[in-house]
Amino acid sequence: MAAEPGADVAHALLTDGAIVVIRPARAEDAPEVRRMHEAMSSESQRMRFFVPSAVVAGQVAERVCAVQDADRRALLAVLDGEIVGMASYDATGGPGAAEVALAVADHVRGRGVGTLLLEHLASLARENGIAAFTAEVLASNYEMQRVFTDAGMRLRQRTEAGVVEMVIPLDQDDHYLDAVGRRESRAERESLNRMLRPGVVAVIGGTRRAVSVGNAILRNICASGYTGHLHAVHPRATGVVAYHSVAELPETPDLAVIAVPPDSVLEVAVACGERGVGALVAITSGLAPQAGRELLTVCREHGMRLVGPNCFGIANMEAGVGLHATFAARPPARGQAGVVVQSGGVGVMLPERLSRLGSVSPPSSLRATSST
Repeated sequence: MAAEPGADVAHALLTDGAIVVIRPARAEDAPEVRRMHEAMSSESQRMRFFVPSAVVAGQVAERVCAVQDADRRALLAVLDGEIVGMASYDATGGPGAAEVALAVADHVRGRGVGTLLLEHLASLARENGIAAFTAEVLASNYEMQRVFTDAGMRLRQRTEAGVVEMVIPLDQDDHYLDAVGRRESRAERESLNRMLRPGVVAVIGGTRRAVSVGNAILRNICASGYTGHLHAVHPRATGVVAYHSVAELPETPDLAVIAVPPDSVLEVAVACGERGVGALVAITSGLAPQAGRELLTVCREHGMRLVGPNCFGIANMEAGVGLHATFAARPPARGQAGVVVQSGGVGVMLPERLSRLGSVSPPSSLRATSST
């Protein structure tokens, strides 16, 4: 299911770099939320409800997806169109406190879904005057307890009869902010790996003319010592086998470089998303503002990172990669500097100047006008 666009919908990065949608629960989500709970293992259900019970799962789904207000909020995590997590709070009647509940589908655990949900839910709670979450979990539910500590939240807890009663203050101290910063930094690095260290690259576009942007990029990648697999998608290509469409490729690209006419960009982006491409570099210029927004929406729906449109390209000349996916005449020399610029002119000039300094030029350089 695709999330509806709006201010209450957030796109966030999991620890492995995948893009997840965090959005409010709606009444029509109840059947899928119930199925998520029912698909959990008996042990996961016991940790969540204290007993394995499909009946309880259905009741929880209906309550979570019911009408919400300041005293009751619920958020869902949606990954590749599937609801994979939920988090909710209910005001307990105490001053500034609310009981928190959290559940994550078994097959996505360990990727930071619960931590992200908790972080966004805590932000909502603070806006609505909630100062602390409370929770009761089984003493053996170490995973749930770890979610709070991984989020940078300091716990006050006591154990009685095998149940841990927790109070989680929602103040944003340095410890909490440092934890958020570390998570975001790790997720950003992971999300860019498929763009800057791709194992498979596809160049989409080009013409029968010897001089074209798409052909120049294809030649540059071939000449730069790229260590991965390179494919071309257009009628003719030099030095590499060409395919007629992304669907025909023998393997799924980590990175697709698009150099097609403006009226074909969205169609190509959708095809890349449906194939499972991890990142797009859209070289094409001349897209209308609305088309640019639609391109960003397509990339978000399919979990693709985006550089462009109207961009110079990207390059990563570090050992073991050797990717020069720009239309510059010469690749940047291998070195230690990294450059991200908005100006195409600066993007062409700066790597060349840095290269002249001798082995201090950028392992990666790119020009982006919009990104996910």
